[in-house]
Amino acid sequence: MLSRKSSVNARLPYNWNWQRRWEKLDDFLSTDRIVLVDVGARGVAPPELESLRSYVRRIGFEPDLEECQRLSNTGNGEFFPMIVGGLGGAQRLNLYSDRDYSSVYELADRYTRLWLHGIEKDSSVEAEVVTLDSFVADHPDLCPDFLKLDVQGAELAILQGGEQTLQRTGLVEVEVEFAEMYRGQPLFHDIAAFMSNRGFELLYLNRGFATRREVYDGPSRGQLITGDALFGKTESECRNMTVTQRAKYVILLVQLGHLDIAYQLVAEDPTIEGVIPQIRSVFKANRGNRWKRGALMQFDKILAVLLHYRRYNQLGTDSDRSWPIR
Repeated sequence: MLSRKSSVNARLPYNWNWQRRWEKLDDFLSTDRIVLVDVGARGVAPPELESLRSYVRRIGFEPDLEECQRLSNTGNGEFFPMIVGGLGGAQRLNLYSDRDYSSVYELADRYTRLWLHGIEKDSSVEAEVVTLDSFVADHPDLCPDFLKLDVQGAELAILQGGEQTLQRTGLVEVEVEFAEMYRGQPLFHDIAAFMSNRGFELLYLNRGFATRREVYDGPSRGQLITGDALFGKTESECRNMTVTQRAKYVILLVQLGHLDIAYQLVAEDPTIEGVIPQIRSVFKANRGNRWKRGALMQFDKILAVLLHYRRYNQLGTDSDRSWPIR
């Protein structure tokens, strides 16, 4: 979260143009549901999985006891009041006046001075820490197909505590920072290097920008501060996954708009189509003609002019997800 008044809050799902209906794969998905492990589960379930919701088993971790209880009461998943980290034991969680900023790290002075004045630490609590690998070892049916991390700076430690789990996970979405929001936290380049060394590549990056509104209140392009990085397993690394896990990876890739990668995996691995024989129905040939393309190009020019005169969104923050073009 970049600001209490942010365009990010009003965004559409970033795969709004790509989501599919999955009734044709009901036989498979009803038996082998997509396991979403949502670490830092505060708020609602990821909207990008909305059309898959009835086939998703959401496992959430939220160390804020009050929020964890609220989530449990919704009936939309299974939630654990634990901190997921790199080592077991207990760890202190810093609770801020805006709970979205609560973290095992403390907010950096420079960040609060330039971007976040008025957020104060209320208190701190200790919570049990579990690693991903130890949790999955105790709950082997909950190995994630889709791992989502939004833990305010502690993402790398969680990944380091999930080395074995990552071998069987297709997609990982990580909230990342490009500027130090919390003291001593790892940044995007640290996480990208870790994921690359474990057979993942960056598929999508939602960039979040913020202007230094605490020192300048006028229009500005802003600075790249945070983002949501989607990492996918490379085709060569998929061999460590079962055919069922590969099939669910293909479904998730389609749902998130990466149809070219999904198609390649299906074409190169016949065992996937053996498990989900209806999967080819989701791939559609491009039937556009030159007249349609020409008309769309003219429309795009008009849209570009209108956006030029609008200049910017009149807020101190902006995000790729506020403009669901891709």
